[in-house]
Order: sequence, then structure tokens, then C-alpha cells
Amino acid sequence: MSKEIRIKLNRSGVGQLLRSQDVADYLMGAGAGVASAAGEEYEVMQGFDRVSVIVKPTTKRAAQDNLERNTLLKAVGEEAGR
Repeated sequence: MSKEIRIKLNRSGVGQLLRSQDVADYLMGAGAGVASAAGEEYEVMQGFDRVSVIVKPTTKRAAQDNLERNTLLKAVGEEAGR
């Protein structure tokens, strides 16, 4: 038999964590790795609300390549495998 485990999150602590500079630095590094794996025509930018990053194509050619070949999705897989 398994025991029931209850976890109570500290909501304000989680909120602080999601807005912290350490998390922002980690995500920017991960985003830079994805952009690098995707190719030269991709850039990383900081998100707008809480800490997040956006990796996006910078040219129409890269955008079309991403649509046809799922370049960013494959780059995320490569980065996760490291």
C-alpha cells in the first residue's frame, strides 16, 4: 500500500522564485543553448511577465525552416540531451 503525501506550497516563496534573477540567468542560458543548436538565424529574448525566455527566428527563411522542419523543437531536444 502507498501512503498519501500532502505538500503545501508556500505561494509567496514560489512567486519570488519565479521572479528571481537566478532563475532568469538559468533560463537565458538554456535559451541561448537552444538558439545556438537551432542555428545563427535564431535569437533569445527575455519574456514579458514573469521570468521566461523566448527563442524565435530572426529571418523569414528561418521562420519557414522552423515551420517545415520543426527546427526549434529539435533544438530543444538536443539541448535537453546534453
